[in-house]
Amino acid sequence: VWGQRMEDDETVPELMLEDTIEAEVRIEEAEKRIQGLEESIKRRWEEIERERKELDELLALASSLAADQPELCASVAKLTQELRLKNQEAIQHAIDLERVTNEKIKEVALRTAPLVETWTKEKELFVAERSRQEAAVFQIDLDKESTIDFCSKGLSKFPAWMLEAKKLTSLNISNNQFALLPDNFGDKLPDLSVLSLAQNQLRDLPISFSRLSCLQTLDLGGNMLSTLAEHVGEMKSLMRLDLYNNSLRQLPPNFVNLTNLTELNICNNKLAHLPEDIEGLSSLINLHLSSNELVSLPPSLSRLSHLAELRLNGNNLRIFPCVVFALPSMRKLDLSFNEISDLVLSEETVRHLENVKQLEFINLENNRLRDLVWLLRLNSSVLLLN
Repeated sequence: VWGQRMEDDETVPELMLEDTIEAEVRIEEAEKRIQGLEESIKRRWEEIERERKELDELLALASSLAADQPELCASVAKLTQELRLKNQEAIQHAIDLERVTNEKIKEVALRTAPLVETWTKEKELFVAERSRQEAAVFQIDLDKESTIDFCSKGLSKFPAWMLEAKKLTSLNISNNQFALLPDNFGDKLPDLSVLSLAQNQLRDLPISFSRLSCLQTLDLGGNMLSTLAEHVGEMKSLMRLDLYNNSLRQLPPNFVNLTNLTELNICNNKLAHLPEDIEGLSSLINLHLSSNELVSLPPSLSRLSHLAELRLNGNNLRIFPCVVFALPSMRKLDLSFNEISDLVLSEETVRHLENVKQLEFINLENNRLRDLVWLLRLNSSVLLLN
């Protein structure tokens, strides 16, 4: 019916908007009435609890006076019994009030359910039609488009019409100026596999992000993230994640659940340590951690058997991280611009040195190393040594 009316009358969206506003007002009034009833029940239960405490105090007083003041004790006992009866009546009254309130809530819900359903459908139709009109300005068909590139458009707010692109798999809205994403972002774009939000002003991510179950590539570089939401650790399909140029000080505990992640870039942040159980990122091949505040690496890093490239330049490392020699696939290692002055060669480290076969590039520029004899133990063909 709405579809036919939209073809016949261009004012339908405005009429629908008026209907939805009226529906919202009526629903809000019903919610206020329910809230008032719930507050009344809460206050009554608080009164009952207060009376119960007073009754307990009187009972305690009666017990203490029982031996010395039998007459007074009898009076107190009588008064206590009267209070007990009143308290029971109050409890029954509160139970009855709660029952009546629940009945009223159900009644309101039954009355408003059809209204809410109608209002929701009309609002969805209105939003969808308005989104199509806005997308048409950019010659975008929301029913067919699978890729949208809105890089560097000067956007200060996320375009809501993009959420109606049901077949969207790739979205690039990098280098804009918006600070928030819609709460339902992940619910509306479930098929996204590539998403670039780089160079914006994002400080947080909506919870619905965790429901981007198909997302494989996510670029959040160059934003204003000081913490990384835990629901990012629930995005199990991620294979590439860019978090460079933010202000991250640590990673959430469940971050290591990203078992399919092969590339991770966290350069130019404020990380002082890595997760102790980082071996959970078992598929990691490239790990870029340059320009952070790391002073050491966790031993579990040695169990990243696929790690081939590790960039640690521009950190605060003082002791050579010998754990890297236990990485069987390591090809490129950048430790430049640290404060490394010592290399502690344990028996285990020596054994790892002799087993290193894949290493091709080592950058030790701008450190304080004085003894490089250990390099002769490398059973590999280093192509470039700085």
